[in-house]
Amino acid sequence: MESWGQALAQQSGWSTLRAQGLETLVDSLNRQSFHPNLTLQQRLDRLLPGLGQDLLKALDGGMNKKRWAVLAAFALYGVRTREWLDEDPRRVVQDLCQKMARTTSGRRTRTDQRHSDRASHRASSYQGAKQANGKTRHASRDTNNSTGAPRWADPRIVECLQVLGLRWGASRDQIKQAHRRLVKKHHPDVGGSASDFHRVNAAYQHLVA
Repeated sequence: MESWGQALAQQSGWSTLRAQGLETLVDSLNRQSFHPNLTLQQRLDRLLPGLGQDLLKALDGGMNKKRWAVLAAFALYGVRTREWLDEDPRRVVQDLCQKMARTTSGRRTRTDQRHSDRASHRASSYQGAKQANGKTRHASRDTNNSTGAPRWADPRIVECLQVLGLRWGASRDQIKQAHRRLVKKHHPDVGGSASDFHRVNAAYQHLVA
């Protein structure tokens, strides 16, 4: 993952790519696929069992522009992505630039900007209400409110992170520390809830599997 990202970053046209635009591109390519309701991981696993899961594991540690670019390449090329990334990273950057341009062209009119501004205002208002009320009424369209997970994330992994009180991109050490803390808190021998204890253990086992 890191090697591919570094190779892409050295190509002409790289500076025109933006992490937010690449995330939008991944979502757009997913929706244009034969199975528009699947995440990128699920799409790749259908094409080649295990590919999507392996890619998700490689993202441990959080997202940046290079990693979004690699994800966008997988969303664009599917199972042939590794060949393109290894043999012609210059072409990959060119194709990503073209796809991003097509995705955004014609969409940023003044009317669209006003819609975007209103959406941003609603999101800000919602966050304020969330802090005031101490609870979430609905999930954000772009990311999971409590974990910051992108739209393509595996729902089961997002759920497990929530059980451990962690955000998307948490490291393996952070997962282990959260597990130890919650096991001590919920252990039946110290008066904790057996069901909560088992939930914490199940979430931990799924995340480190």
